[in-house]
Amino acid sequence: MGAWCAKEATAKAAGIGLQGNPHQWQITSYNLLSQEITISYAQESFVSKMYFGKEEVVAICQK
Repeated sequence: MGAWCAKEATAKAAGIGLQGNPHQWQITSYNLLSQEITISYAQESFVSKMYFGKEEVVAICQK
């Protein structure tokens, strides 16, 4: 679930959204300690930070 949220946050931060094809957004690294996930799209890389609650996941990507 966290990876999906990170992809959504990244695509929105990029200003284009997933465009119906989330497979174009590739996870290139994931740090368990910091809960940061790096996602690549069209030769650009983005870092999203994930926060986990009891029943929710929030991902934030800053461009």
